Amino acid sequence: MSVLIVNVNQTTTNNTLTIHLDGIVPEDVIREMDQALDKLRSTVLSLNRSIPKLRYADGFWTLSCSVSAKYRTTMITEAIALPLIKLGYRIPKEPIIHVGHQAESLTSADEIAAVVRALSTKGTSVTLARDEILQAYRPATELEGGDGQVLNFNIERSIEAKPATHFELGARRSIVIGLGWDCLHNRIYESIYGSGSPPDIDVVVYCVNRWGEVLYRLSPKSRRVLPISQRSTAVLRGAKTQLYDSAIKISSDSTSGDKQDDDELVIINLDELDPSICAVLVTASLAGGARDLRYTQNLYGRIIDVATEASELELCRLRIDTEHAPPDSKTAVIYRFDRGGLGNSPDASKIDDWTLEAVGQFCELANPALPYVKPGDQLVGIRCGQLSIPLCKTDFSYSSFFEMGVYRANIDRIHDAAEHCGPVTLTFKSLTASSGDDEYEAGTYDLVFDDDPNNHIQFRPQRLQWSSLANLIGWTSRVGVPAVDYLKPKFSPHLTGDDLRPFLGMFGNSNKPDRVILTDFAAYIYAKDAGGTSDAYIRAWYKTLNVSAGKFVKEAFEHEICRSKVYKKTRCPALVQFEDFSLCVPIESLVSKISPLIITVRDKDWGIGAIVDDTILRHRIDLSDFRTGRSDEFLVQPDWVDEVNDVKSNAGFTKDMVILKYKATLLYPGEEAPTTTGVIDVKTFSSSSTTTLSSSSQPSSGNDTKSSAGGENKKSSWGFSSKKH
Repeated sequence: MSVLIVNVNQTTTNNTLTIHLDGIVPEDVIREMDQALDKLRSTVLSLNRSIPKLRYADGFWTLSCSVSAKYRTTMITEAIALPLIKLGYRIPKEPIIHVGHQAESLTSADEIAAVVRALSTKGTSVTLARDEILQAYRPATELEGGDGQVLNFNIERSIEAKPATHFELGARRSIVIGLGWDCLHNRIYESIYGSGSPPDIDVVVYCVNRWGEVLYRLSPKSRRVLPISQRSTAVLRGAKTQLYDSAIKISSDSTSGDKQDDDELVIINLDELDPSICAVLVTASLAGGARDLRYTQNLYGRIIDVATEASELELCRLRIDTEHAPPDSKTAVIYRFDRGGLGNSPDASKIDDWTLEAVGQFCELANPALPYVKPGDQLVGIRCGQLSIPLCKTDFSYSSFFEMGVYRANIDRIHDAAEHCGPVTLTFKSLTASSGDDEYEAGTYDLVFDDDPNNHIQFRPQRLQWSSLANLIGWTSRVGVPAVDYLKPKFSPHLTGDDLRPFLGMFGNSNKPDRVILTDFAAYIYAKDAGGTSDAYIRAWYKTLNVSAGKFVKEAFEHEICRSKVYKKTRCPALVQFEDFSLCVPIESLVSKISPLIITVRDKDWGIGAIVDDTILRHRIDLSDFRTGRSDEFLVQPDWVDEVNDVKSNAGFTKDMVILKYKATLLYPGEEAPTTTGVIDVKTFSSSSTTTLSSSSQPSSGNDTKSSAGGENKKSSWGFSSKKH
């Protein structure tokens, strides 16, 4: 005798009907029920798109669909009861039907009516018997794929994938990743961590550009939603009828792993991702409660399709063997989505195609895209781009002993660099020995901040040993170079991604550009003059801090790179094209803003007493949204816009309507800049370079050619050469 158990679960809130087949499920049962479902789809049009096929997932044959109440009896009769009765299944003489905690016996002569009545009872488990001895049908229960093998999804079953398995996503564009785990409680674990603090695992998603740089990091504890970019929204609204509210969304945080199903979920809408995102990495990161992932078990990540088929379908499942994880492993890289098809490099003709890889590897760091900052790490450098700002390192002075003047001077330099020179890079060195020892690790790490680093890190004075007699009696000063005390809640430096490169596939070792050509500048501006016009021109410049040999920062000097001619008496509001203005600028990364370059559009003031021209807008170039190819056009709202003048032509014009437009073209190492008139060829980007600004690039007379440094052509410490090509 072969026993088949049919579990039926019906919910009235979302009209979900779920059927599980347990026990011995032979192949002919699956075949007959699938044929009945196909017939039901063809005869009842209302059920054509709502009924999926039976699927084998996690050891059970399952059918889950959304069916209104009036069709549930039809579904149970036509798709379950009739096929089973046809194959010889009967209710035993003393069958047990579990309804909650109650039990009943059915001895009805009408077997079909008895089965239908039993299955229609909410929360029912019905046991059926068949006289034959049969074998259970379990297709492909072994692991599949691995070693870069490419598999196709099967709507009839879930694939148990090996690591390094690739999948073609095809037309699937809305993917859900379910993450689940269980706590591993044993005597060693409880003796170390106790029994009340289970391991907390978070699903962490990294969005990476085509050069392997991390653009965004999302997790349940920080940023849970990645909205649709403004650049993609306009295209989507014209090309699609369905819009999602976000490109990536993570569910609420689960800190215990005690849920029966998935503990945390990630929804990725591939079509809504900005074209600058070329890879999406889904990881499971240990947030606390244990030393490493070896104190967890049953860690898995599964891919769920919720849009292509009629119901939720599990496409594949990747199980992570945490028992054999390397020591101190805190992150498991589960899946990676790649844009541009399979291969060693992205295919430009397949820019809208996505592939999936089941990675299944471990990483030691909990946050591989964030530098591992520890209390006591010493600040050894301040930099804006390649412009270095020296630290005050006087070991002993009366002012430093009584007023902590050296330490305060260095804190002021960090603040001044952020205020005047844009994104700031701080270089730290990690202490390796105990307190009081001066030995350090050989390597250093950088942190890049868009605003004042003092808002992200709480510094403390580094202890400096005194010399001579003071050193003998053990006195130490609490002044000197700043060191990390603790990280503030707002801590959010730019992501590095260096530790993620081994898991980025073809985007891990991409050749990065080292320069960018900025051309085709245009600005939609308002009228600055009472007559409804503006004498507009655009200029590029940067700031350097004038630091004294002592402990104080004196001031910031402006250094002009170049400017366009003045477009006199332009009727505004209007889009002003600056055709004679272009730049070639060195870049270190395409994630942050180009430091310390500043672009301003000004209104030229003429006449007696005109000293300073009015600034209309000010902007720092940000290439984070750079799309595919070598060139891209940007249409942005400037970082700062002056108040709109109260003149008649500006009626109804607001600051939000001011737009800056420009084109960016990337240059790679070894490539020469194109021979475009007015491009500023940047030979170096070092603070020690002293290339002279050539007068051949200056505008013609009558267009205000005097520089911000007093009208003379001075040496540029930023390394610009403004000669023509």
